[in-house]
Amino acid sequence: MPNDTGAAPDSSAEPSTAAQAYIDGVLADLTDDPAFPIADDEAECMARAAVESVGVDELESADVSPDDFARVGALTLLPIDLAPDFTEQLATQFGECADFGAVVVAGVAADLNVEAGSLDCMADEIDRDRFNLLLADALVTGGETDAAGEAFGEELALGLSGECSKDFFLAVGVGDGAIDEAQRSCLEEELDPAVAKQLIGAQAEGPAAAEAAVEAARPALVACDVNVVG
Repeated sequence: MPNDTGAAPDSSAEPSTAAQAYIDGVLADLTDDPAFPIADDEAECMARAAVESVGVDELESADVSPDDFARVGALTLLPIDLAPDFTEQLATQFGECADFGAVVVAGVAADLNVEAGSLDCMADEIDRDRFNLLLADALVTGGETDAAGEAFGEELALGLSGECSKDFFLAVGVGDGAIDEAQRSCLEEELDPAVAKQLIGAQAEGPAAAEAAVEAARPALVACDVNVVG
């Protein structure tokens, strides 16, 4: 019978040899993404949660090999019945594997070339439950994972507090060379957090919002001798 209970696997016991073959099959994909820099033990935890939640007996009964399982684009493509709340259960288990909110922020920091620790506020404010659900849904349904990731990034940007938006704006400005340390120090005094939030949110809202945000920030930018386009 398929694993349709949605029950969490027993994480206290070592996986069987058969389970380990399936786990090993999916580890490469989990550890091969620089935008999602997770440790080996975190990746193994995620892989184990996925394998044991589906069920090794069910996979073998359905003639799904470890290679098939590793290469499938979505668990819903397998000849296995999944519980209605399977994605939510898997998201909860992923949340027990690591703090993936902090992991994704570390990936953002590396991608934007910003100094370590400069986005700590973002790691504090990220909606971990929402992100864990996004991870689980990507595995379960495949779907538009890039679009889902972009949507989550927009949600994160729009949801940042003013102070965190300001920290993010200044860190990215230094990271990409748009401002130097002296200008950063000046903007820490001159830039209103609400305006910084407007600047960050405008990136997800389109050109008109971006233009309005720059106008709102113009006095602070001019005061700190930052070049303002337009």
